[in-house]
Amino acid sequence: MANEPIPFSPTRRLVCFALLALASLPVSVARAQNNGPNLLTAGNFDSVAPALVPWAGVDAAGNIHGFDGHQLAVDDNGTIRSSAFGPSVAVGDLNGDGKPDLVLADTKGYFWYFPNSGTSNKPAFTQGEVMPIWLGRDSSVQGAEGIESIVPRIQLVDFDNSNSLDIVAGTYPGELYFIRNNGTPDMPSFKPTYNRDSILIDTHKNGLLWCNYLAPFMTTMFNQQNVLDLIMGEGSYSANSIYLLRNTGTNTNPSFDENHMEKIVPGLGLEQLTPAVLDWNNDGKPDIICGDRTGFIDLFLNTTTDPDHPTFAPPSHVRIAGVEKLGNSITVSIGDLTGNQLPNLLIGRDDGTILYALNTGRIGAPAFNIPAQPIKGVLPADYHYSAPTNWSSNGAWGSSYEVLSCVNPQLEPGFAFPEGENSKYALKFFVWPAKNRYFTERFNPPVENNWNEHFVGCNQHILLELNQKYRVHFWVKATGNFSDLHYKLYADRISRPGFRGYDVINPIDARASWSEVTSEITVSNPDDKTVTNWGYRFEVDFAGQPTLYIDDVQIEKESN
Repeated sequence: MANEPIPFSPTRRLVCFALLALASLPVSVARAQNNGPNLLTAGNFDSVAPALVPWAGVDAAGNIHGFDGHQLAVDDNGTIRSSAFGPSVAVGDLNGDGKPDLVLADTKGYFWYFPNSGTSNKPAFTQGEVMPIWLGRDSSVQGAEGIESIVPRIQLVDFDNSNSLDIVAGTYPGELYFIRNNGTPDMPSFKPTYNRDSILIDTHKNGLLWCNYLAPFMTTMFNQQNVLDLIMGEGSYSANSIYLLRNTGTNTNPSFDENHMEKIVPGLGLEQLTPAVLDWNNDGKPDIICGDRTGFIDLFLNTTTDPDHPTFAPPSHVRIAGVEKLGNSITVSIGDLTGNQLPNLLIGRDDGTILYALNTGRIGAPAFNIPAQPIKGVLPADYHYSAPTNWSSNGAWGSSYEVLSCVNPQLEPGFAFPEGENSKYALKFFVWPAKNRYFTERFNPPVENNWNEHFVGCNQHILLELNQKYRVHFWVKATGNFSDLHYKLYADRISRPGFRGYDVINPIDARASWSEVTSEITVSNPDDKTVTNWGYRFEVDFAGQPTLYIDDVQIEKESN
């Protein structure tokens, strides 16, 4: 996706809802005669396409691939753009079988575990399991950032020498988290992150957030006490530098503040530095590599003669088979998937994939003569379904395994349309029955409201005449956990002095069997009589994760 300039405006999920049902009747209305044609032509769900369930973490090309989020970034011209970022990946043995596994943090904010079902020298990764981790901030104000597409940056660290790997993660708003592995060396266990304040690591003595895109790397290489210090890159709209924060606490209870912080690498405005520390040239001093916004892997060699005040040479670019630029806003981490015991590189690209660059050199002289290859995964055969082409859904922030599909009796044995309906398909929202081995517990948003709810919406825009009666009619049934089910005619947000679009909202009484929903609605015009029509979209909103079916949505202009 091209990076187009965008203004500072709230996202679709953060628009302030008017919550006005204007001249509407949320009760059953007899079928009107001689109404106009159905304005919502996509309401019959006839347009479908085969799709892959995205909750395997593997794309159609067989590449490991989470969800792609977009966040704000400033380009070289100073323009604020909605930009794609590379995912973050860490390597470690989480299940105790002696083979390197992958943990992926996609840019939307989901954490994935990919166990290695191959060998130490020839890895094979099956489908991913979504971990019950969500670090997006809670908010109930318009235009808040850092709620979704939080662009987490991660590292696996054994904080307490238990041989169990914990996760340290930084986010777009500049928060740093210590996510403890409560399992054993052979069975990882991360609890749902409902109390995020309890796992927050302050980087300022007053708890202030002072940067964006915090990218952490914990290391003992800058001290002699075996205490984990923090190297961090940041993407604020200034220098985007790399800092060293000295740990004044312990490994299990780290403490950082601005009085023990050094800017060790000036960022030069490159945005989204993602540092990793290693002794690149085997001279006994810690060096730094990082990915930057412009798509290069930068190498900073340590030139210090005073370990207490490290200094670094200007950056050089690491070439992979002669290639320097590997995308935009890339990440880089170190991991050995092939057993050569050298610092091989894992590179998160802005297309959402992960490349593995094999080190063909030797200790103290890394070389990458072979082109970096995408890391593959296995897509299960049953991870296919029929998807609507004109409808989409979005879950409450952090919800996982939700799917919007089209079904009929041939695709879903036992399914039946409402009596008298001759549909080809009905719409179905449900939670995919993932067969996880390690992470069966899921994160579910503890609060869902107008700022954080589920919606199933039609992508088609319709034009409604103001002060004109319309009939809304459809069929619905639902089972499972849900509340606050309602439909909404969502007004296009177009700036016009003297007038604003009003949402029309009506409750839905859904049961385990098909219910017929019929309402008569009118959109009034109290602001500007020169406005005679307005654009709308139809959607169904709710809290929870039900199995929800919708069939034959009609919006008809009533005859006068």
